[in-house]
Amino acid sequence: QMLLQQMERDLARFHAANPLRVGMSREELRSRYRLKAAFFSLLLETHSAIVGQGELVRLATHHIQFTPMQEMQIAQLMPQMASYTPPSFAEAAQSVSEDVLRALIERGDIVQVQDDVIFARQVYDEMVAAVLEIIDAQGAITAKTLRDRFDTSRKYAIGLLEYLDTQGITKRQGDERVRGRKAL
Repeated sequence: QMLLQQMERDLARFHAANPLRVGMSREELRSRYRLKAAFFSLLLETHSAIVGQGELVRLATHHIQFTPMQEMQIAQLMPQMASYTPPSFAEAAQSVSEDVLRALIERGDIVQVQDDVIFARQVYDEMVAAVLEIIDAQGAITAKTLRDRFDTSRKYAIGLLEYLDTQGITKRQGDERVRGRKAL
């Protein structure tokens, strides 16, 4: 019980110092206390005050809250992001600040596929679905096919396909991509 209370205090300090972060790295918190992964996971499962979200942990009471000014900046950015050639990470960060942009990425509103290539979640999901449809219809997809399908640039097509390769959704074979192990 004391261990869990200390974890809660550590997370509370983390949230106070990083209000625009969804949570702390699960591994960072686990290693702070030198706990075995299985025991740490069991602790989190039995303690409702600490919530695991993928690779992150947070207090159940913590939620990112943007200021009215940040909300206004986000409202101006998101229509620009609803494109197959959205602003780069650097351009978007100039619009809303890097902290706000990282919060949108952690929340899942924006998907970062490369250091400077980002997509709105809806655009990303649409493009992934199209990639898989093309692979199913034609057996494979190239960057040129994806670029032409969405009237985007090579930068965005390659960025997306390389990211899908790392996620196991596609697998590169020469200049083509086929379905990967996670897309079967």
